[in-house]
Amino acid sequence: MEKTKEKKYSNYTKGLLRIVRSLKKITFIFSTSILIIIIGSWIYFYYTYDGNLLFYVSNQSITDSVDICVELDGEIIIDSTFSNSNYHKKEFYSFSVYPGAHYVVIKSKNNKTILINEFNAFFINWIVVDFYDHNHAKKYENIESPFFALRYCLLPPAFQ
Repeated sequence: MEKTKEKKYSNYTKGLLRIVRSLKKITFIFSTSILIIIIGSWIYFYYTYDGNLLFYVSNQSITDSVDICVELDGEIIIDSTFSNSNYHKKEFYSFSVYPGAHYVVIKSKNNKTILINEFNAFFINWIVVDFYDHNHAKKYENIESPFFALRYCLLPPAFQ
């Protein structure tokens, strides 16, 4: 019967190995905790908002009301007139979609403005759609007026 050879380390090396093992444990616990918090927040938002695709739509123009139509994968999901009576007021909409690639088409009927964009839905997605009139377009180069601004967020937007 063979005797197993034990590795002999100095006290200094043994101390370093203990520290490395402790750091591995701490890193594992920390990473697992962060993962649990992220998944828990997604579950919380899904059940709180009754969906995994959350839209905020607003009319940022100063003078005009605008008819905004939002299509998701060819199906109209939002079709409403947004006035400017409450400047910067954002309307909230919630939908449940399957994970994967989707495309969104945003149209303004009375201003003949259109924006087409593709995105991947994974867990909870916030989409912010803002309509800007010709007064805002003057501030930017190479932007036709009026126009839509579209933002995707994996966390709730700051204005919420």
